[in-house]
Amino acid sequence: MNINLIEEAKNYLETFMKDKVVEYEVTHPWRRNSRYIVLHCYRVCSIAMEIVNNYENELSTEDIELIQVAAILHDLGKVYSRGGHAEKSGEIVEKWLELNPSVAKLIEDKKRLINIIKDHSNKGVKDDDLVSSILKDADLLDELGAMSIFMVSNRLDRQTPYFFEELYKMLKEDEVTYCYEELKKLQTPAAKEILLKKIKFINSFVTELEYELKGSSGLTANK
Repeated sequence: MNINLIEEAKNYLETFMKDKVVEYEVTHPWRRNSRYIVLHCYRVCSIAMEIVNNYENELSTEDIELIQVAAILHDLGKVYSRGGHAEKSGEIVEKWLELNPSVAKLIEDKKRLINIIKDHSNKGVKDDDLVSSILKDADLLDELGAMSIFMVSNRLDRQTPYFFEELYKMLKEDEVTYCYEELKKLQTPAAKEILLKKIKFINSFVTELEYELKGSSGLTANK
């Protein structure tokens, strides 16, 4: 029976995360369900493949498969803690491969896969390995853009009448600045182009929100 490496990685991600709770999450309630980590990993894989499309001549079939497997499994350790989760994720994947030799033999360079996963949190650190760069960039790009608006709004007091004014202020003064700081950490031109499009979207939302708030602009809870 032929084994599909990508499907095996997905099956392991789904099985490993089943019914787990992310106890340390207190800001965003949807992150407490480990299913959110699964969805994040799938999104990162999709973003990574979007970046891959710009490097067809530099990446082998094995590289592309490695990127997908690394993206799918890169956050397994995050169910336990946010800090040090990359190292933990690599250890979990290493153990999985040890227990599943039929899957392990499909990976040409297992050590490379483990190292890429363990290092994925070191954003902004220049990589010699393009596969590692793509994973880091794809991971950084998730939750930026349209999701930024929801992430920021969830940190605000939804009971205050100044909710939209505060949202406007945080998006304009903090989130856009944050996105530009993240832009400096990206290693691939393709990822930078994606983030610039996301920043353009946030700015367009801020402009529209500013228009809709005219008349109440300048009013805050301190007045």
